[in-house]
Amino acid sequence: MVRLFQPYSSIRRAGTAATRLKTCVAIAAAFLLATNLPASAQKPTPPIVVHYMPWFVAKPYSENWGWHWTMNAGDSGPFNPDRVAKNGHLCIASHYYPEIGPYDSADPVVQEYHLQLMKIAGLSGLIADWYGKSDLNDFGVIRAAFQKLLPAAAKYHLKVGVCYEDQTIPQRVKAGKLDVASRISAAKEDLEWLKQALFAGAVCLRVGDKPLLLSFGQTGLTDAEWKETLAGETVAYYSEHNRRSAADGAFDWPLPSLGPASVDRFYKQHSAPGERFIATAFTRFDDVYAEGNAGASFPKMADEKGELLHRTLQQALKSGADLVQIATWNDWGEGTGIEPTSQFGTRDLQTVQAASAISQKAGWKPEDLSIPLRVYRMKRANPAPTAALKKLFTRIADGIAEANASDVRSALAEAEKLSVAAPHAAGQR
Repeated sequence: MVRLFQPYSSIRRAGTAATRLKTCVAIAAAFLLATNLPASAQKPTPPIVVHYMPWFVAKPYSENWGWHWTMNAGDSGPFNPDRVAKNGHLCIASHYYPEIGPYDSADPVVQEYHLQLMKIAGLSGLIADWYGKSDLNDFGVIRAAFQKLLPAAAKYHLKVGVCYEDQTIPQRVKAGKLDVASRISAAKEDLEWLKQALFAGAVCLRVGDKPLLLSFGQTGLTDAEWKETLAGETVAYYSEHNRRSAADGAFDWPLPSLGPASVDRFYKQHSAPGERFIATAFTRFDDVYAEGNAGASFPKMADEKGELLHRTLQQALKSGADLVQIATWNDWGEGTGIEPTSQFGTRDLQTVQAASAISQKAGWKPEDLSIPLRVYRMKRANPAPTAALKKLFTRIADGIAEANASDVRSALAEAEKLSVAAPHAAGQR
């Protein structure tokens, strides 16, 4: 197999994750027994968004399988999607299997499927992982998928924020693609790209009237560099775990070494009056790094039959946070996603839907979460749909976007009568 791009996941996961754990454990230990939510819990219920990875590359949409489906296991290792397991699934780098099989993040049919699910689940939007405007490694591929996602999200009235992986700046220096003296100017160029591509548009996720910007980890820009990069800029900047000097606040992220108690540590740490923060909810943590020859695996957090997501989501909604971020939609390598799987179906999305005021107002039901999959399968089975079927696909999409649940159900029934879709087989893409 030919891999076109070098893996970058190790930059974030094996590198920054270890650093995050070291820097946070000392702080966290003092608060592990804390269970009280901050005094700011009387604030209005915050919007719910989800952390989204636009980093997957897959056949047949692309010519090769990207690193996130294979890791470093090699063609003869456990993660070769060109092989089919006994259960009919392709052999991918995950303990969980996407309901639609492994996919390419730039595929518009996949993006529509994801966005329709988010809309019916009652999410307000998503925060996309983003690696800057550099073409080092596969950063350009991620950027291209991100750009395609913006108009698609706008169509469904979903807002988009960004989590900037600022450790790409030192990675560019290490690769000889950037001078040390140009670190800040490179970060400013990345920010300028975001301002033009996202921040100026209606699709931009905002806190107050400011575009939302997150940064992951503590191994990229220094506090001083962040302060200089953001000088004169108007953004709502949140840094991971601890508020940097240039940040408006901090956002939480699961710490496998501490388990579910890590959220209590975060709330205690940010309980002071007026403290700004983004709360997190999560499903589980069950990575494949060791199996994929991509570094040591982190401790596993069980999903408690769905209870972990329910509990952390309820805590987050009552926390007084500016925003609630679910970690994640689709980090298949770490097993944290809420995207439907062959193991759990739409179970986790049903938890989100039940907690979402948006979904309740629209009148969506748990069974409606099957609609995007049914549409996805019809589109795969009918790549050149008839005019009548195409019109129904548009009607379904418009109905989901405008929360017209009854019309969506009616249009779906008509579409399925017209569709020549064959029965879905496990692993169909």
